[in-house]
Amino acid sequence: MEDAQQEERVLHWLKKRGYTEVAKHYEEDQAHAAVGSAEEGNESEDSSVPSGAFTDERLLCKRIGEANQSALLFRSLRMSDPMLYHRNYNELQTWTCNALEAYKPELLTVAFPVFVHSYLKLVERGMIEAARAFLQTWGPDHAETYQLELRSLTAVQRPDHLTAGNGFVKRALTDKFVLRLCSISYRLLQSFLSDHNLLLIMEILNEQVHVVVEERPPMPRFQVVTFRNDGIAGG
Repeated sequence: MEDAQQEERVLHWLKKRGYTEVAKHYEEDQAHAAVGSAEEGNESEDSSVPSGAFTDERLLCKRIGEANQSALLFRSLRMSDPMLYHRNYNELQTWTCNALEAYKPELLTVAFPVFVHSYLKLVERGMIEAARAFLQTWGPDHAETYQLELRSLTAVQRPDHLTAGNGFVKRALTDKFVLRLCSISYRLLQSFLSDHNLLLIMEILNEQVHVVVEERPPMPRFQVVTFRNDGIAGG
């Protein structure tokens, strides 16, 4: 009974916010889950790769390549307007903080990889004042969970610092963060980025993040993001 009420609340929220396609997928997922639960346990599975998991690192970014003119305009804005990073990140944070409670812990994990690479890209392009302001504005949001990583980022204040041997920063530039999202969280994120034309965040997720989409309920607690190759984000 409680599960049914939760499902109704989720559907109501999705439809109220205009996520009609996501709501449709949610209803389909619930129907499949009812069938799948009866079959669970009959097969031996690797618990590290949930059933139905898939990765698609370019799916979030389809709109970048839809029109060359739009892509060129985006690249021009990205290079000339450092505040674009602030605006995009602010929209992402505002949206995730107001997400449905059941999906908020998962969606909040998206912020840190975007935060890291927004800062590093500003430094790389020599937009030092904008980078410093970005770090001071948004860094405190991650201080409790990523204190060591923030310390490493703070040490990077010029483009030449990017190659100076900072362990965490070097990993961020050469490896990919891993985001594990349930299918509904993924579709919500995809719809939000597309509807708000947040191409900058799409680009970061496409190039710097390994997205794993899993057919399961949302994680009940916030998960610390890791790197793909060694499972450790900091260092």
